Amino acid sequence: MSTRRIRHQSESFMRRRKSRAILLVTLMVVCLASWTFSFVRFVSLDALNIGEVNISGVDASLVPGLQSAALESLRGDILGVIPKSNILFYSKTTVMNTLRAMSPEIGSMTVSRHGGKAIDIHVTEKTSVAIVCTEYPDFASTTAGFGNDDGNCYYADSSGYLFKHAPTISGIPLHRYYAPLLIDSGSSTVQLVGKYATSKAEFAGLERFYSDVLKSGIIAQAILVKDAGEYELYVLDPSGDNVVVVYINNSRSFDDQFANLASFWSNMMSKADTKSQISTLDYIDVRYGANVFYK
Repeated sequence: MSTRRIRHQSESFMRRRKSRAILLVTLMVVCLASWTFSFVRFVSLDALNIGEVNISGVDASLVPGLQSAALESLRGDILGVIPKSNILFYSKTTVMNTLRAMSPEIGSMTVSRHGGKAIDIHVTEKTSVAIVCTEYPDFASTTAGFGNDDGNCYYADSSGYLFKHAPTISGIPLHRYYAPLLIDSGSSTVQLVGKYATSKAEFAGLERFYSDVLKSGIIAQAILVKDAGEYELYVLDPSGDNVVVVYINNSRSFDDQFANLASFWSNMMSKADTKSQISTLDYIDVRYGANVFYK
């Protein structure tokens, strides 16, 4: 009798526990469904949907296009549930990447909420450090010989990134480079915005060299970027009437080549009987260490 009573109580207990488990799971599913429904309704509220983008810091002519691109990047859903335009969940990275793709001129951005239905985007444009042209310099056109570009010139930032077409201006206070190898001989009108003049490391080295030359008092006019890591720096003699070609390359440190050039130039200038020689110099070659060759 006792064995049957124990078996009967055990089966009853198991049925009750199973019923409680089913009830608990049912309640959890109902709660989860209710929470999910409420959450979806909440994040879909029109009051939380970004419908306005305010952009500052760029030319007014660019604003409408950038606003449309930003709003377009917020279309669709996240996991099929959360609207990408929800002010609480929108992706700043997506918006910024979209605008950078629209305008290479954009340097940095800040994105912030403006109420529940708008975002403010402040844009800082890239800073020009150089002009890069895709033809050879024309020395016959002006005294310094750098005024007759074919119009295929671009503003470059500190990494050598070409971000905007540049007008042909002689004497503009920016470093000037000539890089004819950027285009093929039959493609003189190719669009290079969004590309790099050289590798970032190479451009950084040339920029440092260019700046050091100017700081030393030598009037640098431009650098021609050739192939195989060879370059020509064009400088003016003290009279300002003659262009001297300085040969450099990337086989040696740009810092060492500058030091050799500065030492040679200073030595020539310090000797009264050789000052006139600088005005008649054709070229200076600093690619071979302390042995500076000139003609």
